[in-house]
Amino acid sequence: MIHIKVDKLMVFGYIGCNKDEKINGQYFYVSLDVSIGRGTGYLTDDLSETVNYSSMCKLVKDIVEKSRCNLIEYLANEIADSILKTYKFVEEVFVIVSKPRVSENLGAHDIQVTIEKKRFHVIFLSLGTNIGNRHDNLEYAVSKFYMNGNFTDIKCSNVYETEPIGYIDQSSFYNMCLKCMTYYTPYELLSFTKNIEHEMHREKTIKNGPRVIDVDILLYDDLRISDFFLTIPHPRMYERAFVLVPLGELMVINHEVPQDQIVKKIGTL
Repeated sequence: MIHIKVDKLMVFGYIGCNKDEKINGQYFYVSLDVSIGRGTGYLTDDLSETVNYSSMCKLVKDIVEKSRCNLIEYLANEIADSILKTYKFVEEVFVIVSKPRVSENLGAHDIQVTIEKKRFHVIFLSLGTNIGNRHDNLEYAVSKFYMNGNFTDIKCSNVYETEPIGYIDQSSFYNMCLKCMTYYTPYELLSFTKNIEHEMHREKTIKNGPRVIDVDILLYDDLRISDFFLTIPHPRMYERAFVLVPLGELMVINHEVPQDQIVKKIGTL
Protein backbone atom coordinates (compact mmCIF):
# COMPACT_ATOMS: atom_id res chain seq x y z
CA MET A 1 0.00 0.00 0.00
CA ILE A 2 0.94 3.63 -0.52
CA HIS A 3 1.07 5.82 2.62
CA ILE A 4 0.48 9.56 2.65
CA LYS A 5 1.62 11.21 5.88
CA VAL A 6 0.96 14.69 7.24
CA ASP A 7 3.09 15.65 10.23
CA LYS A 8 1.78 18.11 12.84
CA LEU A 9 -0.66 20.19 10.84
CA MET A 10 -1.31 23.29 13.01
CA VAL A 11 -5.02 24.11 13.36
CA PHE A 12 -6.98 26.47 15.57
CA GLY A 13 -10.12 25.34 17.35
CA TYR A 14 -12.47 25.72 20.30
CA ILE A 15 -12.30 22.21 21.72
CA GLY A 16 -12.16 21.35 25.41
CA CYS A 17 -14.14 20.97 28.61
CA ASN A 18 -13.16 24.32 30.14
CA LYS A 19 -15.05 27.55 29.48
CA ASP A 20 -11.85 29.35 28.51
CA GLU A 21 -11.16 26.76 25.80
CA LYS A 22 -14.58 27.33 24.29
CA ILE A 23 -14.25 31.14 24.33
CA ASN A 24 -10.60 31.84 23.46
CA GLY A 25 -9.70 28.68 21.60
CA GLN A 26 -6.20 27.31 21.08
CA TYR A 27 -3.92 25.67 18.57
CA PHE A 28 -3.84 21.92 18.00
CA TYR A 29 -1.55 19.67 16.00
CA VAL A 30 -3.04 16.95 13.79
CA SER A 31 -0.90 14.24 12.21
CA LEU A 32 -2.22 11.80 9.61
CA ASP A 33 -1.12 8.54 8.05
CA VAL A 34 -3.50 7.34 5.33
CA SER A 35 -3.10 4.09 3.41
CA ILE A 36 -4.08 4.10 -0.26
CA GLY A 37 -5.36 0.71 -1.36
CA ARG A 38 -7.00 0.95 -4.78
CA GLY A 39 -5.80 4.17 -6.40
CA THR A 40 -3.29 3.88 -9.23
CA GLY A 41 -1.84 7.38 -9.03
CA TYR A 42 1.61 6.01 -8.23
CA LEU A 43 1.51 4.27 -11.62
CA THR A 44 -0.41 6.75 -13.77
CA ASP A 45 0.66 10.10 -12.26
CA ASP A 46 -3.06 10.95 -12.22
CA LEU A 47 -4.22 13.07 -9.27
CA SER A 48 -7.75 11.69 -9.56
CA GLU A 49 -6.35 8.22 -8.73
CA THR A 50 -4.95 9.16 -5.34
CA VAL A 51 -5.63 11.44 -2.36
CA ASN A 52 -5.03 15.17 -2.72
CA TYR A 53 -3.16 15.91 0.51
CA SER A 54 -3.83 19.65 0.17
CA SER A 55 -7.56 18.94 0.06
CA MET A 56 -7.23 16.54 2.99
CA CYS A 57 -5.45 19.17 5.12
CA LYS A 58 -8.21 21.68 4.34
CA LEU A 59 -10.82 19.09 5.36
CA VAL A 60 -9.08 18.61 8.72
CA LYS A 61 -8.84 22.37 9.32
CA ASP A 62 -12.53 22.82 8.55
CA ILE A 63 -13.49 20.04 10.96
CA VAL A 64 -11.40 21.46 13.81
CA GLU A 65 -12.51 25.05 13.26
CA LYS A 66 -16.21 24.14 13.21
CA SER A 67 -16.14 21.61 16.06
CA ARG A 68 -17.16 22.55 19.59
CA CYS A 69 -16.67 19.12 21.13
CA ASN A 70 -15.23 18.51 24.60
CA LEU A 71 -12.82 15.67 23.93
CA ILE A 72 -9.94 15.46 21.47
CA GLU A 73 -10.60 11.73 21.11
CA TYR A 74 -14.05 12.62 19.77
CA LEU A 75 -12.37 15.06 17.38
CA ALA A 76 -9.85 12.43 16.25
CA ASN A 77 -12.68 10.00 15.49
CA GLU A 78 -14.59 12.66 13.54
CA ILE A 79 -11.50 13.39 11.44
CA ALA A 80 -10.89 9.68 10.73
CA ASP A 81 -14.52 9.07 9.72
CA SER A 82 -14.56 12.13 7.46
CA ILE A 83 -11.39 11.07 5.64
CA LEU A 84 -12.75 7.56 5.02
CA LYS A 85 -16.05 9.00 3.81
CA THR A 86 -14.50 11.66 1.56
CA TYR A 87 -11.64 9.76 -0.09
CA LYS A 88 -12.65 6.47 -1.73
CA PHE A 89 -9.06 5.25 -2.17
CA VAL A 90 -8.23 5.42 1.56
CA GLU A 91 -8.36 1.96 3.14
CA GLU A 92 -6.95 2.86 6.55
CA VAL A 93 -6.34 6.09 8.45
CA PHE A 94 -4.26 6.82 11.54
CA VAL A 95 -4.94 10.16 13.28
CA ILE A 96 -2.98 11.85 16.09
CA VAL A 97 -4.42 14.96 17.76
CA SER A 98 -2.12 16.89 20.13
CA LYS A 99 -3.15 19.59 22.60
CA PRO A 100 -0.03 21.70 23.34
CA ARG A 101 -1.49 24.04 25.96
CA VAL A 102 -2.46 21.14 28.21
CA SER A 103 1.02 19.71 27.77
CA GLU A 104 2.63 22.94 28.94
CA ASN A 105 0.36 23.22 31.99
CA LEU A 106 1.15 19.65 33.04
CA GLY A 107 4.85 19.95 32.38
CA ALA A 108 4.62 17.24 29.75
CA HIS A 109 6.32 17.30 26.38
CA ASP A 110 3.11 16.41 24.58
CA ILE A 111 -0.44 15.20 25.26
CA GLN A 112 -2.03 13.39 22.36
CA VAL A 113 -4.81 11.03 21.38
CA THR A 114 -4.46 8.50 18.56
CA ILE A 115 -7.09 6.59 16.63
CA GLU A 116 -6.79 4.02 13.84
CA LYS A 117 -9.73 3.13 11.62
CA LYS A 118 -10.11 0.84 8.63
CA ARG A 119 -12.67 1.01 5.87
CA PHE A 120 -15.40 -1.61 5.85
CA HIS A 121 -16.53 -2.95 2.49
CA VAL A 122 -19.77 -4.83 1.80
CA ILE A 123 -19.12 -7.95 -0.22
CA PHE A 124 -21.18 -10.79 -1.65
CA LEU A 125 -19.71 -14.17 -2.61
CA SER A 126 -21.00 -17.36 -4.19
CA LEU A 127 -19.97 -20.81 -2.99
CA GLY A 128 -20.55 -24.11 -4.78
CA THR A 129 -19.51 -27.74 -4.43
CA ASN A 130 -20.36 -31.13 -5.98
CA ILE A 131 -17.49 -33.40 -4.92
CA GLY A 132 -17.43 -35.39 -1.68
CA ASN A 133 -19.55 -34.34 1.28
CA ARG A 134 -21.12 -31.16 -0.08
CA HIS A 135 -22.53 -30.17 3.31
CA ASP A 136 -19.13 -30.41 5.01
CA ASN A 137 -17.40 -28.62 2.14
CA LEU A 138 -19.63 -25.57 2.51
CA GLU A 139 -19.34 -25.56 6.28
CA TYR A 140 -15.56 -25.69 6.11
CA ALA A 141 -15.29 -22.93 3.51
CA VAL A 142 -17.64 -20.59 5.41
CA SER A 143 -15.84 -21.31 8.68
CA LYS A 144 -12.70 -19.78 7.19
CA PHE A 145 -14.50 -16.43 7.03
CA TYR A 146 -15.65 -16.70 10.64
CA MET A 147 -12.11 -17.50 11.76
CA ASN A 148 -10.57 -14.50 9.98
CA GLY A 149 -10.67 -11.20 11.88
CA ASN A 150 -10.85 -9.23 8.63
CA PHE A 151 -14.51 -10.24 8.20
CA THR A 152 -17.51 -9.28 10.28
CA ASP A 153 -21.32 -9.25 10.14
CA ILE A 154 -21.30 -12.53 8.21
CA LYS A 155 -24.64 -13.72 6.80
CA CYS A 156 -25.37 -16.91 4.90
CA SER A 157 -28.17 -17.67 2.47
CA ASN A 158 -30.01 -20.97 2.36
CA VAL A 159 -28.39 -23.72 0.32
CA TYR A 160 -29.80 -24.84 -3.02
CA GLU A 161 -29.23 -28.11 -4.83
CA THR A 162 -28.81 -27.35 -8.52
CA GLU A 163 -28.23 -29.29 -11.70
CA PRO A 164 -24.87 -28.71 -13.45
CA ILE A 165 -24.64 -26.23 -16.31
CA GLY A 166 -22.50 -26.72 -19.39
CA TYR A 167 -20.82 -30.01 -18.58
CA ILE A 168 -23.78 -32.12 -17.38
CA ASP A 169 -22.06 -35.48 -16.81
CA GLN A 170 -21.44 -34.79 -13.14
CA SER A 171 -23.22 -34.69 -9.78
CA SER A 172 -25.57 -31.90 -8.73
CA PHE A 173 -24.21 -28.92 -6.81
CA TYR A 174 -24.88 -27.36 -3.46
CA ASN A 175 -24.84 -23.57 -3.92
CA MET A 176 -25.15 -20.69 -1.48
CA CYS A 177 -24.19 -17.02 -1.11
CA LEU A 178 -22.37 -15.17 1.61
CA LYS A 179 -22.60 -11.53 2.63
CA CYS A 180 -20.17 -9.85 5.00
CA MET A 181 -18.16 -6.77 5.81
CA THR A 182 -14.42 -6.85 5.25
CA TYR A 183 -11.29 -4.78 5.64
CA TYR A 184 -9.70 -6.55 2.67
CA THR A 185 -9.02 -4.77 -0.61
CA PRO A 186 -10.42 -6.58 -3.69
CA TYR A 187 -7.12 -8.28 -4.48
CA GLU A 188 -6.53 -9.29 -0.87
CA LEU A 189 -10.02 -10.80 -0.91
CA LEU A 190 -9.24 -12.64 -4.15
CA SER A 191 -6.08 -14.07 -2.59
CA PHE A 192 -8.06 -15.21 0.47
CA THR A 193 -10.71 -17.00 -1.62
CA LYS A 194 -8.07 -18.70 -3.76
CA ASN A 195 -6.28 -19.88 -0.63
CA ILE A 196 -9.51 -21.53 0.55
CA GLU A 197 -9.82 -23.33 -2.79
CA HIS A 198 -6.17 -24.37 -2.67
CA GLU A 199 -6.45 -25.60 0.91
CA MET A 200 -9.48 -27.70 -0.02
CA HIS A 201 -7.60 -29.10 -3.04
CA ARG A 202 -9.71 -27.48 -5.72
CA GLU A 203 -8.48 -28.75 -9.09
CA LYS A 204 -9.43 -27.17 -12.40
CA THR A 205 -9.96 -29.91 -14.95
CA ILE A 206 -12.53 -28.99 -17.59
CA LYS A 207 -14.68 -25.86 -17.94
CA ASN A 208 -17.75 -26.00 -15.69
CA GLY A 209 -16.51 -29.35 -14.43
CA PRO A 210 -16.79 -30.89 -10.96
CA ARG A 211 -15.15 -29.14 -8.04
CA VAL A 212 -14.75 -29.63 -4.31
CA ILE A 213 -15.31 -25.92 -3.73
CA ASP A 214 -15.77 -22.78 -5.77
CA VAL A 215 -15.61 -19.35 -4.07
CA ASP A 216 -16.45 -16.46 -6.41
CA ILE A 217 -16.53 -12.74 -5.60
CA LEU A 218 -19.85 -11.38 -6.87
CA LEU A 219 -19.99 -7.80 -5.61
CA TYR A 220 -17.64 -5.47 -3.73
CA ASP A 221 -19.44 -2.28 -2.69
CA ASP A 222 -20.35 -0.60 -6.01
CA LEU A 223 -16.86 -1.17 -7.39
CA ARG A 224 -16.22 -2.15 -11.00
CA ILE A 225 -12.97 -3.92 -11.89
CA SER A 226 -12.01 -5.68 -15.10
CA ASP A 227 -8.46 -6.88 -15.59
CA PHE A 228 -6.49 -10.06 -16.12
CA PHE A 229 -6.90 -11.16 -12.50
CA LEU A 230 -10.33 -10.03 -11.40
CA THR A 231 -13.72 -8.92 -12.74
CA ILE A 232 -16.27 -7.32 -10.41
CA PRO A 233 -19.26 -7.58 -10.62
CA HIS A 234 -18.92 -11.23 -11.55
CA PRO A 235 -19.48 -11.32 -15.31
CA ARG A 236 -21.90 -14.29 -15.36
CA MET A 237 -23.80 -13.83 -12.10
CA TYR A 238 -26.91 -12.45 -13.83
CA GLU A 239 -27.20 -15.58 -15.97
CA ARG A 240 -27.30 -18.04 -13.08
CA ALA A 241 -30.34 -18.76 -10.96
CA PHE A 242 -28.15 -20.65 -8.47
CA VAL A 243 -26.45 -17.31 -7.78
CA LEU A 244 -29.37 -14.88 -8.10
CA VAL A 245 -31.79 -16.73 -5.80
CA PRO A 246 -29.53 -17.02 -2.73
CA LEU A 247 -28.08 -13.58 -3.48
CA GLY A 248 -31.60 -12.17 -3.48
CA GLU A 249 -32.19 -13.62 -0.01
CA LEU A 250 -29.25 -11.65 1.36
CA MET A 251 -29.95 -8.43 -0.53
CA VAL A 252 -33.72 -8.25 -0.08
CA ILE A 253 -34.76 -10.04 3.09
CA ASN A 254 -31.37 -10.22 4.80
CA HIS A 255 -31.84 -13.91 5.60
CA GLU A 256 -29.39 -15.20 8.17
CA VAL A 257 -28.36 -18.72 9.08
CA PRO A 258 -26.29 -19.41 12.24
CA GLN A 259 -22.75 -20.59 11.61
CA ASP A 260 -23.42 -23.98 13.18
CA GLN A 261 -26.47 -24.52 10.91
CA ILE A 262 -25.13 -23.43 7.53
CA VAL A 263 -27.15 -26.04 5.62
CA LYS A 264 -30.36 -25.32 7.52
CA LYS A 265 -32.60 -25.50 4.50
CA ILE A 266 -31.86 -27.12 1.14
CA GLY A 267 -33.99 -26.02 -1.77
CA THR A 268 -33.82 -27.02 -5.41
CA LEU A 269 -33.54 -24.91 -8.54
